[in-house]
Amino acid sequence: MAALRTRSLILLIFLLVCGLFPASAVAQSSPEASPGSDSTVWFMIIPEGKSNGEFFDIELEAGASTVVKGVFGNGSAVPVQAVLYAADVIPAVNGGFAMGDAETPVTEPTTWLDFPTIPVDFDAGEAFELSFSVSVPIGTPPGQYITGVTVETAEATTVPGESGILVKYRLATPVLITVPGEVTPRFDVSDVGVSVDEFTTTIVGTIENTGNIRVRPAGNLILTNESGVEVVNARIDMRSVYAGQTTTFEVSLPTPIPTGVYSGSLVLEDSDTGATAEIETQTITVVAPEAPKPIEITAATITPMPSAENLVFAQVSATITNTGQPVSGIELELVVSRDGEEVDRVVLGSSITLQTGETIVNQPYIPADGNWESGEYTFALSLTSTDPQSGSKTSIDTTEIDTVIEAP
Repeated sequence: MAALRTRSLILLIFLLVCGLFPASAVAQSSPEASPGSDSTVWFMIIPEGKSNGEFFDIELEAGASTVVKGVFGNGSAVPVQAVLYAADVIPAVNGGFAMGDAETPVTEPTTWLDFPTIPVDFDAGEAFELSFSVSVPIGTPPGQYITGVTVETAEATTVPGESGILVKYRLATPVLITVPGEVTPRFDVSDVGVSVDEFTTTIVGTIENTGNIRVRPAGNLILTNESGVEVVNARIDMRSVYAGQTTTFEVSLPTPIPTGVYSGSLVLEDSDTGATAEIETQTITVVAPEAPKPIEITAATITPMPSAENLVFAQVSATITNTGQPVSGIELELVVSRDGEEVDRVVLGSSITLQTGETIVNQPYIPADGNWESGEYTFALSLTSTDPQSGSKTSIDTTEIDTVIEAP
């Protein structure tokens, strides 16, 4: 499918759209991002007849297919190992175009694209033309459907001068598919809430696009106190919210308002279509966010070993996060229940010193008599500290483990 390879460096202004990757950051880069740097990584996706950064714009009747072309390339002055793939568009806070990663299974309309997931070893300045088909299923209702295609670096690499920070570079381009027919712009707003901390006031809410085309809601949230005095008049400007998507808006104000009960009203309008949504009057209780625990169990798993069908022991793993200073004298205990009744308690770790950050405890569990009696086993973890003077114990955190083990 790859043809028309060129090794000339094409310098074009382009749009980069960033996605999130587990255990790594994702960087965006452009030719202007690091002037004079020969190692700057940047990509190009050029739809046929358009410029780099523009999107694939396709109109297709339900049941029809077409073939589209684009140039995919490495604009960098260095070779790059990359991967091409299509992915679902995911909701983004305050709207906008964001895409999932290569590991996430795709759904419609991404499945309408016959787009390959392929590794590419780009030479410096290398590009090639790629054709892919788009097929709209029979019976698809009219409207706009959004997906996207991506070229990204195959592996995360460390950022120069930033030890321990991993980064991937990628360029994602929208594929907008329009099925012609009646246009119904419509959206709802709900779940408006306000919280404050020492420095800011944060306003959040939910936007659901219940129509069949993109909207960009904008308007003002007004809060009045119990005396009828206007305390907040906050502007909300959403980027694109695509048909069928539900996302959130978040606005931060530079000063906190007093906690308490307010009356809120909100009117949002999409200037392109005239669609509106509003909250005429809503009681909003402004609260301070709950402070995080300085020490807590942030992850817990239990795995039957060597398998659920051949249960010999259970491997317990717990991550304890300490956001404060190092603390000693910590004990982690596993609480075991069978058919809803507690049957065992086992100390997984005693006299643990928790350094600032994460401490991971891995321990196997076997019943005291070595036998797993028939029944449904559930588990919880309990974290306590011991006073070195009095010997008294204080509960710090407890958590239920989601996994259930069934012994035959």
